[in-house]
Amino acid sequence: MNPVADAVRQLVEGHDFSSPRGLLRSIKAETAVRVLDGAPYSIATNVAHALIWQDVWLCRLRGEKLPKVVMGKDFPVISAQEWPGIRQAFCDGLDEALVIASRDPFTHGAKDDEAAIRTLFKIVNHGAYHIGQISLLKRLSK
Repeated sequence: MNPVADAVRQLVEGHDFSSPRGLLRSIKAETAVRVLDGAPYSIATNVAHALIWQDVWLCRLRGEKLPKVVMGKDFPVISAQEWPGIRQAFCDGLDEALVIASRDPFTHGAKDDEAAIRTLFKIVNHGAYHIGQISLLKRLSK
């Protein structure tokens, strides 16, 4: 297996930490949208932020035009009704990244393999960082 596919797989499957799907599945909407005392944002906002950037990077990997992201506006407040869709979209995007990373031959819409690999590692690093934050917020919310 190639190293980038292995890194994405470790994130998706939850090697050394909870899998995103497993971690997020058990978080009820009321818990996801609550901002804990001292926390800058809710679990749902954290996931939405991670999703915004993940979508940008997936567009690059698909060869699509990149959506415009306004810095400072990439931590949107999410309602309880939006939570299931945000959670699903984030996990589905990670699955898509794994499919792209695992292709043999390695095909993608990025300008070259090096750019695709860098982009996949951005998805892994950013996703793992936020999964850690979400895990902590979840523990603090009990």
